[in-house]
Amino acid sequence: VGGQAGKIASFLATAGSAAFEARYYQMLSDVPADALRDVARRYLTPENCTISLIVPKGSPWLKKRQAVLAAAGRQKAAPKAKTRKDENGLTTFRLKSGATLVVLEQHHLPIVALCAGALGGSRFETPANNGIAGLMARALTKGTTTRSAVAIAKEIEKIAGQIDGFSGRNSTGLKSEFLSEHLHEG
Repeated sequence: VGGQAGKIASFLATAGSAAFEARYYQMLSDVPADALRDVARRYLTPENCTISLIVPKGSPWLKKRQAVLAAAGRQKAAPKAKTRKDENGLTTFRLKSGATLVVLEQHHLPIVALCAGALGGSRFETPANNGIAGLMARALTKGTTTRSAVAIAKEIEKIAGQIDGFSGRNSTGLKSEFLSEHLHEG
């Protein structure tokens, strides 16, 4: 019920009508698949993303950082000279690709949180394609060539997790949280 109320309030606040939902979904359906693919190819590139890994203390994955990055399609972390730890405990790695990997260990909960973001969002939209970054972010978890949206939902639920696309003013990406015991599957 809370979700329905929020949805109605959102349509009322942004479109001036609580009944705008049907028109909204029609507008989404009218966006050509080629336009979505073009936006994804243009903005969701390895050069434009940052990968963050937050893993439990003592996790074998902390030692296997290179393998995690390779599995994500990344090169191994840069030499130690390009690694730095700040006063807040954030360890930053500059990868060969130019992307930044930020790792923060927190040990009070058995949870892994990942966020992959790239430059994007409403800042890069024009009046002709306004809203496309948000649409693309919502579409990120709606299926791939190898997994349907239902398959993605079932897999993430099996590991007590969540995965969502996001798009703001300056960025677009994916975020996920799940139990640390399921790090590999996540």
